[in-house]
Amino acid sequence: MGADDAEKVISLAPTIADGYYHKGYALYHMRAFSDAAKAFQEGLRLNPQDRMLRQGFWDAITLLSQQPGDQIEDQLQELGVSNAEDIPPAAAGESIRIPPKVPKLPIGKQ
Repeated sequence: MGADDAEKVISLAPTIADGYYHKGYALYHMRAFSDAAKAFQEGLRLNPQDRMLRQGFWDAITLLSQQPGDQIEDQLQELGVSNAEDIPPAAAGESIRIPPKVPKLPIGKQ
């Protein structure tokens, strides 16, 4: 399910957290970590006990905090994380996988 499909689910059932999870998952794999964290956060507002949403949120936050750029601190603060020390240790564990980049294959070379 892509981000557009998840948006349709959210528009049809805005009070069910599943659409927000799928949106966050799609955005995470598109490497849009800030937007992914926002989607997971919206789902957590509906279902604060959901472990998948919580893990997705912190995974996205962790990877966002590792990105280069001047605006990262502002994005983290917008999400309610004032600094990298706010990220729980469990979120920095092995479950975090950076979505792979698709390698460019040489064409015509063997």
